[in-house]
Amino acid sequence: MPLGLKQIVVPMFPLPSGLKLEAGEDIAAALTRAVRAGGETMWTDLAATLNARATALKPHGLSLGYHNHSLEFMSLGTRTGWDILAAETDPALVHFEVDVGWLTSAGIDPVAFFARHKGRVRQLHVKDVKKGFAPNTMMRTDPAEVGSGSVDWARVLPAAYAAGARNFYFEQEPPFTMPRIEAAAKSFAYLAALEA
Repeated sequence: MPLGLKQIVVPMFPLPSGLKLEAGEDIAAALTRAVRAGGETMWTDLAATLNARATALKPHGLSLGYHNHSLEFMSLGTRTGWDILAAETDPALVHFEVDVGWLTSAGIDPVAFFARHKGRVRQLHVKDVKKGFAPNTMMRTDPAEVGSGSVDWARVLPAAYAAGARNFYFEQEPPFTMPRIEAAAKSFAYLAALEA
């Protein structure tokens, strides 16, 4: 396999063509507006596309995954985008790269989430959210160094592993309260001290 690739991950839902910021709007608000406008159809179309692309990649020894944000958990009536993706993508073809920070930002309990999606989780973004952050599904978060936020990593990491995660990636988005390398070192020190 060229470059040793085995897994490809779609990092986000496709942006609607012509998406532009309206006056006084930031990118999070624009994406929230786009998801609301796209409704369930946006997610059923994405599920079909993921299945088709995964089918095409499989003969080449490549698997396809999808990375979540908080917008996937926005209510669209009786379902969320995530409900649709989980139900309408083929478990034999499409796996998930779960971002714990975005799950937490959306008010989703990661441990319960992993129990529901056992066998489909292959990768994990190890990302924390500040204590006291008000959950929302509008692409807004407030990151923290791993271990200093609201995520109970001693419960979350074993649950992710039990669900099938084998690739773990530390991630922290801005704004940083300290230089980035110090934030990474603090997160590493916390994770290294956890018992296996």
